[in-house]
Amino acid sequence: MGNSCAGKGLQEINAPTTLPKMTRKQVLSHNKPDDCWCVIDNIVYDLSQYWKVHPGGGDYIKKWAGKDATLAFREFNHSPFAEVQLTTLGAEVGYIDENSTDFNEEYYKETPLPKNSTDIEEFSQQGDMMCFQCQQTSNGTGCTDMGVCGKSPEISALQDLIIQYLKGLAQYLEKADDKDIDDETFELFIFTFFMTLTNVNFNSDKHFYYLKKLAEARDKFQALYLKKTPKEEQDPRLSGTGQKNDPQNPASFIFKENDKKYIFEQAKKVGINARKVNLNPDLLGLLEMCVYGLKGGCAYLYHAEGVRNNAKDKKIYSQEERISVFKGLVKITADLTKVNPSMEELIQLNMDVGKNNFTVMEFLDNAHNIVFGKPTPSNVNRAPVEGKCILISGHDMMVLKKLLEQTKDQGINIYTHGEMLPAFGYPELRKYPHLVGNFGTAWFNQTNEFPDFPGAILLNSNCLIQPQPSYAKRLFTTHVVGWDDIKHIENDDFSELIQCAKKQPGFKKNSRQFKKYENVESEQTGFGHQTMAEILVPEIKAGNLTEIYLVGGCDNLDPTRSKYLQQILDLPQTAIVLTLGCAKFRLFGHKEKMGYLPGGNKVPRLIDVGQCNDSYSAVKVALALTQVLGVGVNELPLHLVLSWVEQKAVVILLTLLHLGIKNINIGPNLPAYLTPNLVNFLVQNFSLSPMSLPKQTATLSALQSTGDYKMSRETELFNKISDFVPVKFVEKKEVAKNTYSMKFAFMDQKTVFQLQPGQHVIFRAKSSEQKWVSRAYTPITKIGEQGQFEIIVKVYQEGLFSNFLKNMKKDQLVEVQGPCGTTILQSDERKKVKLISEKNNYEDLKSLNLISGGTSCVSMFQMVQFAIQKQLDLNINLIVANSTENLKVLEKEFQELALSGRGKIQISYITSDKEGRISQKIFQEKLIQKNDDPKVVNLIAGPHNFRMSAKNILQEMEYSEENLVQFY
Repeated sequence: MGNSCAGKGLQEINAPTTLPKMTRKQVLSHNKPDDCWCVIDNIVYDLSQYWKVHPGGGDYIKKWAGKDATLAFREFNHSPFAEVQLTTLGAEVGYIDENSTDFNEEYYKETPLPKNSTDIEEFSQQGDMMCFQCQQTSNGTGCTDMGVCGKSPEISALQDLIIQYLKGLAQYLEKADDKDIDDETFELFIFTFFMTLTNVNFNSDKHFYYLKKLAEARDKFQALYLKKTPKEEQDPRLSGTGQKNDPQNPASFIFKENDKKYIFEQAKKVGINARKVNLNPDLLGLLEMCVYGLKGGCAYLYHAEGVRNNAKDKKIYSQEERISVFKGLVKITADLTKVNPSMEELIQLNMDVGKNNFTVMEFLDNAHNIVFGKPTPSNVNRAPVEGKCILISGHDMMVLKKLLEQTKDQGINIYTHGEMLPAFGYPELRKYPHLVGNFGTAWFNQTNEFPDFPGAILLNSNCLIQPQPSYAKRLFTTHVVGWDDIKHIENDDFSELIQCAKKQPGFKKNSRQFKKYENVESEQTGFGHQTMAEILVPEIKAGNLTEIYLVGGCDNLDPTRSKYLQQILDLPQTAIVLTLGCAKFRLFGHKEKMGYLPGGNKVPRLIDVGQCNDSYSAVKVALALTQVLGVGVNELPLHLVLSWVEQKAVVILLTLLHLGIKNINIGPNLPAYLTPNLVNFLVQNFSLSPMSLPKQTATLSALQSTGDYKMSRETELFNKISDFVPVKFVEKKEVAKNTYSMKFAFMDQKTVFQLQPGQHVIFRAKSSEQKWVSRAYTPITKIGEQGQFEIIVKVYQEGLFSNFLKNMKKDQLVEVQGPCGTTILQSDERKKVKLISEKNNYEDLKSLNLISGGTSCVSMFQMVQFAIQKQLDLNINLIVANSTENLKVLEKEFQELALSGRGKIQISYITSDKEGRISQKIFQEKLIQKNDDPKVVNLIAGPHNFRMSAKNILQEMEYSEENLVQFY
């Protein structure tokens, strides 16, 4: 939970006796935007209700609790979610305002405190949550207190139970006649699988409701089975006469509607923690991969069904084909209930998921092409248009179609967001004149982008992040998506959404939002498989195209996912890059630099294929090329990089494996449920290149996209991305509260430290459970030093890796890899300065503001050191914001550098208990102003909330956002 404190005792400060105490698990199960806690003598107290009334009461809390008390404030305005770390009150916490008015002291005496949710408390106190279905899972091993996605222990438990009930329903559906499978059961089955996808539904009431519906459907088909099957032929597991609530027999689970304690007891029996006790880890991994593949496949089928059911006049796929695919899903789900399955059986079951999903993706492709028209290349406006507006995010094209129909002639402009952008490729969607453009980028940026959208917002599928107060009241969900207290639209009636949009200001030409986005470049989409084959084949035959790189799948906030960007930009002119899924947004803005293939045919080298489900298009293109070129699919000059986050990417991988497509790169890291044995199986049998597989040379050396990608051992250590290599711990010393300087030695003392300023390294080690855990650190060693390097480590109470490092013994080994990082400071032989960042390159840089929260100043130390060492003509002003004096690090070292800087380096350390939090006043006093240099670049490092605060202040001061770099 962060640092303990030596605050005053509860009696000494006359604390209200009604103030509830909280356990760590209870704290992490709270997920409201106004949550606030205080830690006194290692006891956590809930201050949420007081904070809610006066959200600027930092002064009073501090006075009440004692200046050394640890405080934390949860403001979910970032993505993806992370466990809140309790840090000392100040810059590192985020939005606590030290200079605001005090709390009303009378409030403490008069206002009773509500009880917390006993359901969540009872479950979370047991420590039974375990979820590792997505890539962003905590520490790469599993979420156990609170999902990184925002999923509470309660929701996690209910979703585990939904899967169990689905298995029980499948046991009876497998025995049912085709004629007995009605549309209601069909939709219930795929809907409930879909709602357990990552970042889809967080509404507990909906989960209880669908558990009840699944139980009712199961009972219905149980009755049919018992009626038509002679007693002597009945399966004992399905007869209803055996043990109730047997975890190995989902059909035996009994639902009790109003008994939540009973329901959570059921959930505990079927969670991963319970099942792994008596299950081989390899078998557990295969079972989970199969379930996650089913989730992704059902999501795609749900979208296909949505189009088919609303276009029954068009022949998309037949009822026979539909039932056949559904029965395939049912059989796989029922087979998951088999007792003591073999490894071979489960491998085949996963291949069956891929096989079934290929047909599902064909359904969806047909549905989109037949109803919305075959995609054709189209420019997509990404700048705002004046007027009232609605933003739609998700994947569901039919929902967009209905929204466009209902908003005709209403004076409302419609914008797509995230994976809805490919809608502009479909003629029947882009024909609507009020579909004016795409706003924003990928799903994980929504908490930064939605506040800027001056209209109503609709989420029609994944991915949803906990809404911020700034837009929660104008956010709507529909279909499978849900969040407590967010308005949900039923039956595609968007009248309330439309009325909300009319009440919002909309885009106005002189508004801040309009100016912020008015210069965003347009992009192209609409290159479906019909178009792509026609484009690529002539270019290949003419020798203009030699390599095709497909970068697809899911994406998230992890900055290491951008590391392939520079390599892509450096590909030869005869290479083309196809994007699909939300990974496309990392490459948008670079089409001019990518240019065109040689030959004069104006074929762009950066082409967007569409949504994540348009992986089907990539497969169709590959198969078409095999026919034209007369080679096998694995002999094509086609390289696949599958970036994964959630379960749709899992089912795409299984589909590709089913088709026999090899040499796929998957990452940025491996699924937590894949054991080393399973990884080896995939590598040996499918030539899969896991991006975090030690000593594995990735097939796409030109597309190494994360610090966990590996290249050959011939690359020079710390000069190019390398394998993890062992280093030896030398010594440590405490430099601030819970913060240590640690030195490590290379095994070869001749190794030269060659990171570029701004880059970091990745440490990793095996946990007590023999799973890899890792963390990034930025060395402070002088560039060019030989034999060893030094890092600064802040130790958190619950930090697995920081505590591992703290407790290392002399000469103990740990593995390290590097360099990593996309933000780099460089200079040429004429000492001209260049700053490379993820989004922009800044040439001939003269002024640089560095703004750091807490120990993040470590990431800037080498930049200042480099500027001094090279005697650059670069003015640097650095602000380091800390909570208290005893948390400062590197102050002496920075000041010594400044003395050598010939007046070009200005260092300012501030603390919340003296100067207060960062503010316009502080920035005006201590930063290089844009009036002095309009091209000054502002580089911000620190916790997310700190970066957002700094960014907002700079925007209020009218610094150019183009010259603002967030440094992770």
